[in-house]
Amino acid sequence: MNSTRLLYFVFAAIGSLVLAFSAGVVIITPREVARSVAVAFLMIGVLNVLGHRRFGSQIFRWGTRGPFRADSVFWQRIGELQAQRFYLGVGLVMFATGLLLLLKGRNNGPQTGRWTTTGLMPSSGHRRWIQRQTLGQIVGRRSDSRTGAVA
Repeated sequence: MNSTRLLYFVFAAIGSLVLAFSAGVVIITPREVARSVAVAFLMIGVLNVLGHRRFGSQIFRWGTRGPFRADSVFWQRIGELQAQRFYLGVGLVMFATGLLLLLKGRNNGPQTGRWTTTGLMPSSGHRRWIQRQTLGQIVGRRSDSRTGAVA
């Protein structure tokens, strides 16, 4: 394997990790906070896209002067242009993640029945538990949270 293919492999591996991280954020982020997280990712993406040349040049200079020989050789082999392109790619991935989170967090409005402030209906079992709790408070009794039996 020549050095050019190895460098492309390293960049593909790092890019895959960035994509996996972004996909995980999109999947894990709750709908209620998706807009806030989306704004952060959009800003990071925009800043990386706008400053990719400067950031790439900086990391290239820092990497070539670093104390570790392996890092220095790595940055010298990939060159300044590839470091800039890497930051451009990371910025585009972060921007796309922000857009996906904005789509996830948009408010579709109520479609059927009663909706809570989160936009989701509680499950029927949870609704019955809430009704028992409320009934117990009205009557002045407490219900056991594990069994639901009124004491």
